Amino acid sequence: MNNTTPLTDILAKRLKELRIENDLSMGDLESMLGLTRATYGNLESRSGGRIETALAAADLFVQKGYNPAWIFKRDNSMEYKKNDEDDFLTNLFDEASAKQIKHKLLEIKKTVRFLEENIDETINDL
Repeated sequence: MNNTTPLTDILAKRLKELRIENDLSMGDLESMLGLTRATYGNLESRSGGRIETALAAADLFVQKGYNPAWIFKRDNSMEYKKNDEDDFLTNLFDEASAKQIKHKLLEIKKTVRFLEENIDETINDL
């Protein structure tokens, strides 16, 4: 999304993405938020919609663990999408990068363990 895209359009697109990702229909979301028929649909179709509706929908997804910065920031490319401690690296990087980082961290851990086990001997050798 470029800097000329209205923030309301960006927010509507992201809320739609989250709704679909969570297997919710627009009617489901309207029901969960206590909205009348088509109220949420107007937001997603960008034919209107109130900021209160957008905030209520965003809050619902934040409660489901989604990152508010990912939802609201114009450029969210550096933000993780969902707060998931088990999948933190994968959210920040693609799967291949996450595996490489995990491998490097294990190497560092082994090196630290070796140094801890051999520190006294190393000191004596100095």
